[in-house]
Amino acid sequence: MKNLKHITTMKKFNFILIISFLTLAGCANFLEEEPESFLSPSEFFNSEENIDIAVTGVYDVLGNRGFRIGVNFGNYNQGLLSMGTVGTDQMKAPADRAGNRFHQMDMFVYGPSSQLPSNVWIAHYIGVNRANTVINRTEPLLGNPDFDDNKLNTSIAEAKFLRAFYYFNLVRFYGDIPLKLTETQSLTAEDVVSIARSPVVDIYNQIEKDLLFAEQYLKMPSEVANSDNGRATKTAAWALLARVYNTWASYPIKDQSKWELAANSAKRVIDSGEHMLMDEFSSVFMKEFEGNRELIFVAKFSNVLGETSSLGAHNGILGVGGANAFSPNSTAGFGVVRIERSYYESFDELDQRRDWSCSAFRVDKDNNQIPLTDGQLNGAIGMAKFRSDASWVGFGSPDDYPLIRYADVLTMYAEATAMSNGGPTSESYEALNKVRRRAFRLPIDDPAPLIDYVGLSPSEFIDALLQERSWELVSEDCSRWHDLVRTEQLGKFVVAVKRASVVANFNESTHKLFPIPIVEIDVNPLMVQNPGY
Repeated sequence: MKNLKHITTMKKFNFILIISFLTLAGCANFLEEEPESFLSPSEFFNSEENIDIAVTGVYDVLGNRGFRIGVNFGNYNQGLLSMGTVGTDQMKAPADRAGNRFHQMDMFVYGPSSQLPSNVWIAHYIGVNRANTVINRTEPLLGNPDFDDNKLNTSIAEAKFLRAFYYFNLVRFYGDIPLKLTETQSLTAEDVVSIARSPVVDIYNQIEKDLLFAEQYLKMPSEVANSDNGRATKTAAWALLARVYNTWASYPIKDQSKWELAANSAKRVIDSGEHMLMDEFSSVFMKEFEGNRELIFVAKFSNVLGETSSLGAHNGILGVGGANAFSPNSTAGFGVVRIERSYYESFDELDQRRDWSCSAFRVDKDNNQIPLTDGQLNGAIGMAKFRSDASWVGFGSPDDYPLIRYADVLTMYAEATAMSNGGPTSESYEALNKVRRRAFRLPIDDPAPLIDYVGLSPSEFIDALLQERSWELVSEDCSRWHDLVRTEQLGKFVVAVKRASVVANFNESTHKLFPIPIVEIDVNPLMVQNPGY
């Protein structure tokens, strides 16, 4: 049962830095929206129930494709299934169509006017401002006898967690970015039309500050009611801190002191006992959220028209072809993005992740599997991890999209302990080997001499770890893109794997970042474009 629906709180988005002021509507409960009236923010933030509705609006930006007209490709509903996913050694577009919004990402021909990087910028700043509104309107209520401070602090913590999440995506994709912590209420405000880009390190400092607050007041997963699953938790804050510190210690800041902090944050997730690896890799991606203790933070969707995502249809297992591939019972997707053959062939044949994540077959209208020929392996391997289901509404997936899960935390811990100790420790090996053992259907706590990593040099261990993350996390929250950029290996893998037409367009010094949208450059005199665009 899908308990958390990202309801669309009614908002007006009219601003220049892609930041809005809110016009919120009344709502029946956390799950369902029933707009009843339009209120100003000062009138709306007058009850804990309304504050909770406003917090839900901050979550809404993660996955609701229709939260703002013209920004359909800015979040995990569809756009972030391609941006930061194709263009790596894992995935590609099926053809070189420079005018196609998705193909552009793989071909490295996007620019300041391209839809996906522009939409991602817009959507994330909408999320930032929704979070700012909740924080700015709720903090003054602390100490008010008409409110419960514990509930208020939890709401503020959720908003700060999400603000940190949105800023973390922005700083990794665009580098120096405007840092805004106040609600936008006027289109003529100086901090809207003339706000400069803040250094990357300032963004990281603010992200850390928000997450350190969030970890204090968020609940443990076991304390969250089923009706609220999908909300940020204390373990999600620790896990996101680990990811932030791992990146902070890497390119471009390279603050080595953050490795130990990363290890400590990941260890808190591990020691909490709240999460575990599922016995089967495929079980992580099944339909139900309840009971899946591997998932730490997700973008929520449901099987109701308008509340689904493009996951599994946008990519997915390819059909045999023509109308027959898309009968109501077909599990075929559209193959907008596909698996690189070299990625598929990099797996051990006994690694269960290969055949669950990659489909070396097509399906016909009756879901019979038709193996790909050798020639078809070059362009028709589907991204099958999030598999279509005939019960879906149209081609809309109800499945939650994993943003942080326990296997990710284990590999982050393995990396951070190795880097903070000058080489892999026994804890580094064990964390990484647990993930690997599960991939081969072996007991995760028992040594497995035939597949365990042992006796590696520091550089060999990190190479092995990054490869395991690639096999484990393909098509999840742009993980491979960020790993290659922060370890300064994007160019190495693009040149090694990509077709000649892509390599000819690629410039590593440019393509470590995405372009600032042209609308921002045009209206803000202090906005400077990223180099190469």
